[in-house]
Amino acid sequence: MFGGYTSVPLGLASYMSGVPLFIHEQNSIPSYSNILLSKFAKKVFYTFDYSKKYFSDKSIKVGMPLRKKLKSRLSLKREEAREILGINSEDTVILILGGSQGASIFGDITKNLSQKMKNIKFILIKGKNVRTNFNENNVIAFDYYEDIGVLYAASDLVISRAGAGTVSELIAFGKYAIYIPYKFAASNHQYYNSIWLEEKGLSRVITEEEIDIRKLEEEIKKSQKLNTDKIKEVLSNMAILNSEEKIIEEIQNALGK
Repeated sequence: MFGGYTSVPLGLASYMSGVPLFIHEQNSIPSYSNILLSKFAKKVFYTFDYSKKYFSDKSIKVGMPLRKKLKSRLSLKREEAREILGINSEDTVILILGGSQGASIFGDITKNLSQKMKNIKFILIKGKNVRTNFNENNVIAFDYYEDIGVLYAASDLVISRAGAGTVSELIAFGKYAIYIPYKFAASNHQYYNSIWLEEKGLSRVITEEEIDIRKLEEEIKKSQKLNTDKIKEVLSNMAILNSEEKIIEEIQNALGK
């Protein structure tokens, strides 16, 4: 189970019926549902180290399960990804993720940055609810892009929310990112999903209240001076790419199989 208030009655019913309960916490700060259900679970799986203190010794870090298709793109070279997208290999490419539903703030950021930084190619996943039009030649906008691994592989920098899935994917692809956590996320969990990466010099976290186009422009210029090859190596070594296998193995061990 992955939490959410609807999981509480099901989890309690599982425990009361003698059916083994296993839960997975995606975010750094657990949901109240998972904190409650962890008392009845045989094992608690979690994604980020920050979660450990909320659970007992029966918890184990397994990372976040990633899609098979996404992982198949980890070997895709930057030049190959750009060829798929029709982007020059010499361009600096910034990927901006607005989420599947869309967030107008990312449309505004893309519009303003693309007008100020004409030498950079911007790729925006704007989501289905954002209807911003872009007349700039240096912007490629998609409502949604199924094969997101291609965009990760093609990009030099990512600007994104900090959901557990996105953070885990960017770690796997070794991407330095500027995270803008969703300020209304429960317990501000998106901030904690990403701030530990900033503390290690592997990302930058900017809250919505801090957003300023000039500041973002400065952060982009700073990122261009970083040793991105070294950052990619460190991040890639952190990635847990066999999360599903680890979960299955732990469940089987707990059940004596």
